[in-house]
Parts: sequence; C-alpha cells; structure tokens
Amino acid sequence: MPNDIAAQTLHNQTLGEIVNQINPTDTPGIAVGTSPNYIAINSFPPGTLYVANSDSNTISVISTENNTKVKDIPVGGSPMAMAINDYGDMLYLFILFQIPSM
Repeated sequence: MPNDIAAQTLHNQTLGEIVNQINPTDTPGIAVGTSPNYIAINSFPPGTLYVANSDSNTISVISTENNTKVKDIPVGGSPMAMAINDYGDMLYLFILFQIPSM
C-alpha cells in the first residue's frame, strides 16, 4: 500500500470500492457504522483501515489483509476527521460534540 494515501473522504464510494482500490480483489461490502464520512489508512503491516462513522459515534477498524471488520470503537461524539502519525502507532481524531439545548 503506498504511503502517500494517508486519508481521504468517501465522496459517495462504498467501503468495498475503497478497499478494492487499496487491495484489488473482488471484495463484497463491509458493514460499518452509520454515515461513514472519512477514512484513514495505516500502511504499516498488517494494514488497517479506520472509518469514521459520524452518526453512530464510532470508528470501524478494518483489516486490509483479509477485508474484515475487526471492531467498532465508541468515541463519545461524532468523528469528523482522522490522521495517522508517521510511525503508524497513533490515530488522531477530530470529534464534534453537540451541546444539549436548554
């Protein structure tokens, strides 16, 4: 996986289409949370794709080796953007919190 693919917005693509661009195979869709709006790709082995699900307040963790969801991580707010550091061991999140109305 090339290192220059750090993160990109989904722009009306399914997760299966994006995974196929990274690891070309005949991949069926992978179920993630509600309103996936951003991805970050860790190109260090074993290869991990993170999907920000803005309406379910989770990050879906996808293995790019076997194209399966590993887990969903609750983040306590609406994840809007992500980045992975140069060493591939830290995921940074921008989370939108809503202030309750009075």
